Amino acid sequence: MVQSVNTFPHLHVQDKNLFFNSTKHISLNLDAEVFERDTDLNKTEILRELKNALFSSRELDAPFLTLFSSPVSAVTLPVQGRILASIPQEAEFFSFVHPCAVETLKARSDLANNAKQRMDQDSAIDVDMLVDDARAKYQKVVQQLNMNDPLVRFLVDGAFLYLDFKYDIVAINAVCLGDYSYLSSGNAGPGNAGYSACIRALLEGNDKKAALDCASLMIKYFVNVQENPHEEKYRRVPKGNKAFKARVAACAGSAALLQARQVV
Repeated sequence: MVQSVNTFPHLHVQDKNLFFNSTKHISLNLDAEVFERDTDLNKTEILRELKNALFSSRELDAPFLTLFSSPVSAVTLPVQGRILASIPQEAEFFSFVHPCAVETLKARSDLANNAKQRMDQDSAIDVDMLVDDARAKYQKVVQQLNMNDPLVRFLVDGAFLYLDFKYDIVAINAVCLGDYSYLSSGNAGPGNAGYSACIRALLEGNDKKAALDCASLMIKYFVNVQENPHEEKYRRVPKGNKAFKARVAACAGSAALLQARQVV
């Protein structure tokens, strides 16, 4: 699954020119201040410990931390697919932000060496020792972390970065093994942390055929909203309509899902 991270203001592209080179990894700056404030699910103290576990000592005092993402590719999903994946309509390109999990520390160190960033080229570093030390720290921290925190998922599991035609960031969808949640809300995704819970309730509370039939009709409503964001009439569903009553209203969880998408 993914976690939709819309309008997250703390991630910055170091050099947009790299987007035009299809073979180059992209360097990103993550503001270090994200570890200096409570999130909804974790306290500052434990976030600082996570930072210490995931990043090298050379990075910890810097105002920003360097992340890396893959070369960009074009977004080719149709409107329905974009809605289900919380990809904004204006997204033209995407790139995958590599995770900061301990298991990828060696790979990230290699990327850093190749980019001549974050490590002094004159210094020899025992990467295996670095990874072992970081893994020990991480295992200690993870016992105290709420892993449902979207910031944590963004760092540990990586994320899909979506860009418009100017290569400005319009959404960040963090990969996770659990449910959706949000670093911040914006116009690109469902806009609240209960969206996937509503989807799950719909799928689990009805038989498969009924749930899919319900979802297919609701997607039509959502597409209309996506394509006509300023017209209120598309946010109102025909509750007196026979198809709505039979396919949507009859399904458990459908009302909550419509509400999550601000369709009434």
